[in-house]
Amino acid sequence: MKRTVLVCAMALFAVATTPTLVLAADLEHYNLDSLVYLSDRIVEGEIIGSRSLGVSVVDAKISRNLAGIGRPGETIAVALTDLFRKSIGSQEKTTPLTKGDRLFLFLIPARPREGFSVPGDGSVLMPVPSGLKLVVGGKAFPFFQRRNPGGYIAQLPVPGRLAPGEDVTQLRAAIADSWKRALVWHEQFKDAPFQRKQQSF
Repeated sequence: MKRTVLVCAMALFAVATTPTLVLAADLEHYNLDSLVYLSDRIVEGEIIGSRSLGVSVVDAKISRNLAGIGRPGETIAVALTDLFRKSIGSQEKTTPLTKGDRLFLFLIPARPREGFSVPGDGSVLMPVPSGLKLVVGGKAFPFFQRRNPGGYIAQLPVPGRLAPGEDVTQLRAAIADSWKRALVWHEQFKDAPFQRKQQSF
């Protein structure tokens, strides 16, 4: 597993494109240990609105803080959620995330660069690659890139089609265990030349 995390951290150095171009690229997808390792904050929250802060962001109200700083009731601004969509009824039909959607969010600070004009003070967050899970009916559903070009899509269960979902209680416990391992790995790898960087897409 250490090697898996190292490979994921090294991969971030190769993912250095703007949000505009990322839809025409193969998007990374990480397992849980790698998502946790790459994250500064992990929370559960609900989208309560959207606005523009140089880029489009959603406001998410934290319902549970799982790792890093954060508290229930806090509202955070999250960019790049427009790269994540949910399927509706068929493989081809999708819809954006919207107000009322509940999520697990694996987050880092968003940093400004060409074509991505977020505030540079760390007040806007962004998910690590594949770093959202959509909560529906007590299950958390991961996002995958189905095709390139294209963003991440959460495949939800519909009549006649099963979809892989994780029990949210079990997922919370798994994240807590993984966070403990991640703290150890960060200490071990803190001087490595390929240590993770704070911008991912």
